[in-house]
Amino acid sequence: MIEVAGLSFLGFGAQPPTPEWGLMLNEGRQYLQTSPWLMAFPGMSILIVVAIFNLWSDSLRDVVDPKNQG
Repeated sequence: MIEVAGLSFLGFGAQPPTPEWGLMLNEGRQYLQTSPWLMAFPGMSILIVVAIFNLWSDSLRDVVDPKNQG
């Protein structure tokens, strides 16, 4: 997810008007001084979703991994 957002931010992902968080970050750069939420909300969304998926996958691994039953 971070890789796709990064590539989209650099312009190698989907082109406008396709909604992608990296593209939203890139388009919000020019309005950072007047409207910082245009970069804050997509950035926080990426952070929250990646953190949730990491926590979820760690919990799932703990439940499913037989080596962890000790």
